Amino acid sequence: MLTYLTLNVHKWKRRPFLFLLLLLLPLLAFLALYPLFKSSVSDIAIPVALVDEDESQWSEIVQERVAQDNRVRIIDMDREKAKVAVQKGDVEAAFVLNQGFMEAIRSGNISDSVQWLRTEQSELDVFVKEQIGAEIMRLALNAKAANTLQNWGANVDWEEAFQHADEYWDPNPLFQMEYIVKTPKQGEAPDVGLAQWMFVVIALFFLYAWLWFISLLKGIVQDEKAGRTARVLFLRSSLTGYYFMHFITFFVVISGSFFLALNGLFYVTNTSQELMTTWNVWSACVLFGTMLLTLIVFLLGKRSSKMLVVITVFTFISFTVNLLPMQPPGVMGALFPHNWLTDLNPWEAGGM
Repeated sequence: MLTYLTLNVHKWKRRPFLFLLLLLLPLLAFLALYPLFKSSVSDIAIPVALVDEDESQWSEIVQERVAQDNRVRIIDMDREKAKVAVQKGDVEAAFVLNQGFMEAIRSGNISDSVQWLRTEQSELDVFVKEQIGAEIMRLALNAKAANTLQNWGANVDWEEAFQHADEYWDPNPLFQMEYIVKTPKQGEAPDVGLAQWMFVVIALFFLYAWLWFISLLKGIVQDEKAGRTARVLFLRSSLTGYYFMHFITFFVVISGSFFLALNGLFYVTNTSQELMTTWNVWSACVLFGTMLLTLIVFLLGKRSSKMLVVITVFTFISFTVNLLPMQPPGVMGALFPHNWLTDLNPWEAGGM
């Protein structure tokens, strides 16, 4: 049986650079793109339209303070353009500071001072809504403090009282939640699982390993066309050893590529040792099961190139379904190996 292993090794030794490149390609691609990915994520800003119909000092203050957050990109628009932009998805949402905004807040009536335009597809605008709400509440409380002093007959200018109240928000808000800071001891940090983007990267690693395994199966098709499998059958009266050793050889190779990339991902992202161990174990189980089923389907399909094409198409379908926000219900979702890997991990949060 070791003869088959030796034959494959000799094939790869003829082009060692190509073999090494294929082995390390997922890891090298991830390491090359990871800095770009990090900077791209940090540069992403939520596009939000802001309609200032009041054009007052206070409406400008709200706009300036919200725009200071790098995660928000404020776009000035009129009401009609903002509605169209929201419907087309050009902006996440639109906030309209109604005419009389400053006077409404100054009098303490903030309920109808802002309109929030959004669609069912809007998701990230809640973050901006909270920011705008916080700034409006800040102005409203400052005005409330100034109005209270005026009502008490204090000999203080309204604007002076307003500015004095505003000083209590900087550098720390006047009203805030107090938290008890507790630094966990070594080994006590809670295991929170992997970030969502890491699931996509792992799915890509798995896709690469699966496709490489399929490409290696072409060698069996070539052996059959060249009559080599017929000679093996004549000499050994069975092809079981031939298929078994090819499977083991192919699995070891694609596993090396997959686990180098997987653990490179975990190392770069400082993933906990426990998560690394559990993910390696689960990935090995899924990878072995998927490759074994792939070989069985290939053999049942008469070891033809057409069957390899069908399996390749299914591989891409499995990857695509795994990326969908809405997974197929019930048994349908369980048909795809990518879902086994990322959704059924019994040790990962969200697993079975």
